[in-house]
Amino acid sequence: MAIINQYRLYCNDEADWITCWAETEPNTCPNDPVSHTIDPVKTTIIDTVEHDKVDISNDVATINNPDKPVQRIAIQPGRSGYYLCDRDVLIRTAVMTNSFEDLKVNCTTQVEETWGEVSLAGVFKSDGGGGYTPCTDDGDAASNAVLSIWDYNATDQADTPAPVDIDVRGGCIWVDDNLTGNKWEHKIYSVIAPYIPTAFGGQVRFFDGYLHPHSSKWLESINTMAVKLDPSASPEAARLRTWIFYPAGAAQEHVLRYITYRAVGTF
Repeated sequence: MAIINQYRLYCNDEADWITCWAETEPNTCPNDPVSHTIDPVKTTIIDTVEHDKVDISNDVATINNPDKPVQRIAIQPGRSGYYLCDRDVLIRTAVMTNSFEDLKVNCTTQVEETWGEVSLAGVFKSDGGGGYTPCTDDGDAASNAVLSIWDYNATDQADTPAPVDIDVRGGCIWVDDNLTGNKWEHKIYSVIAPYIPTAFGGQVRFFDGYLHPHSSKWLESINTMAVKLDPSASPEAARLRTWIFYPAGAAQEHVLRYITYRAVGTF
């Protein structure tokens, strides 16, 4: 009978509690076994799983054996010590001023304040030759804008924010229930690391779709496993960009949702 325990550890370097599964009691921090130390006195077992040894051979007689124990696999959506941070951002097309709301609540003052992680990359109109040129102001956007672009880059939420790595499991968009103009011109595209060439692992095109069939509903793209976005090599590696195309001047309001996992202390 195999026994696996879930341990609760205290990391001295992170000054925080960490959980992990192991067959024997860990004596190092699973987040950084080389540099981090733990306080072994504080280590406790919080869960235990016992399971018979599983035969994974391809022998037909074994596979068809009704008494053969079933192997169950639990998919981990993110890394140990990372917790769900489900984000909704209100976005507005065909405007340059007040084009999004990216809010959280201050637990001390009870006041809403910005996360500071979403930014408007630009509002564009057709250049008449198959490309796009930036709108000059809100009046220009209200008449001619056909494309709005937003970026999401996670930070540690410090007074002087710095990029922080996160896990992204996917996202959704709640579509405005009153799309104007040619409804099939309302489209969304999302790409991770848009400025990094595909040969270097960038331009990961994880989502695109037509908004019209999903008016007043959620359009979602959710992966089984989360993907790590790490800005340590370059902040561009953790940029998540979203394009919304629409008929000229179509002022719509959508809700963009980011499903992320982050380390405690960064949100």
